[in-house]
Amino acid sequence: MLLYFWRQVLHEINVYAVAYEINISQPLTINELMKFLGIMIFMTLNKKGEYANYWGAQPEDVIFGGNTTSFDGILSLNRFKLLRRCLSFNATPTTLEKRRCS
Repeated sequence: MLLYFWRQVLHEINVYAVAYEINISQPLTINELMKFLGIMIFMTLNKKGEYANYWGAQPEDVIFGGNTTSFDGILSLNRFKLLRRCLSFNATPTTLEKRRCS
């Protein structure tokens, strides 16, 4: 997809975080969004259950001699969860919608 589209999605994500008073230490970046999308695609191909199973020590390391599939070096688990929580394509809710979602 066009980079413009993803920049707009990123803008909506950051606006959503502000609108719903989600505490983020620094605004999410386009690089983090692309990493997030890559991780989501990988997760659909390699099912391990809950998110935490993709970070940290991996059982495959023992089998394949250290060729890790851990996401620790790509995106932290906390940042991944934050991005997933804020993922939005329309972040400007009306007051009524905001109350309903809270």
